[in-house]
Amino acid sequence: MTATPISTAIHTLHVFYDERCSMCRAARKWIEGQPKYVNIEFTAYQSPEAESICPGIGKLRPDREIVVMADNGAVYQGGTAWIMCLWALGARREMSMRLASPMLLPLAKKICHLVSRNRLKLSKLFGGGRSESDLAGEIESATPYCGRCDTGTCAKTQPAER
Repeated sequence: MTATPISTAIHTLHVFYDERCSMCRAARKWIEGQPKYVNIEFTAYQSPEAESICPGIGKLRPDREIVVMADNGAVYQGGTAWIMCLWALGARREMSMRLASPMLLPLAKKICHLVSRNRLKLSKLFGGGRSESDLAGEIESATPYCGRCDTGTCAKTQPAER
């Protein structure tokens, strides 16, 4: 589907996300905590409601990249979907307009595609839903403190340069 230009006639965005992905859930939580210009409703793409809100959503492969549908029927996916989410946020609209420009849009799409393709790996890397203190403790135990790191003279060997 082709996205229509951003319009101020939009009152609600429906964001279809992967409820099994901790990074996706964290993004949802972050967006929900932001001031918004328009209402944002989240629906797991795996839920039965997703198909009733956006008929044919399965054909868009929401398991690969985020899908956003505006209440005017416009459907956005990948980079443009993320730009629409930013557009809806009070403090991020200007940034979204810059990212939607012809110069930056290809870069925004590439970054979104890269993150989407690796989101499950990134979720594991960034804690997979664990608390910050649990993750910090895990990192601490995996990297013993030598006592000299703070001075820049760490005893750990550095990888050889190629």
